[in-house]
Amino acid sequence: MHNITLTATEVRKNLFELLEKLTNPAVKITINYKGHPRAVMLNAQELDSHEETLEILADKTLVKEIKAAEKQFKKGEFKTFEEVFGCSPRDYL
Repeated sequence: MHNITLTATEVRKNLFELLEKLTNPAVKITINYKGHPRAVMLNAQELDSHEETLEILADKTLVKEIKAAEKQFKKGEFKTFEEVFGCSPRDYL
């Protein structure tokens, strides 16, 4: 992630340019006010992704299921796409 740190005054002066930079989900803009970080600007899709991750992590049952699935995968206990659907994923493109 590319982090840009600016003062609130700099953000106000360059808002439209910064909004253009935020089309890239790898950009994070930290806004300092009175010498301290006060806010962060993120790409909207990136924020949605973070919120979804937090929702998943808050679901204890789902986290347990994910960990169990990871263990199964490491043991080789899984089926390939071809085994499940009888064709290559490329056939769906």
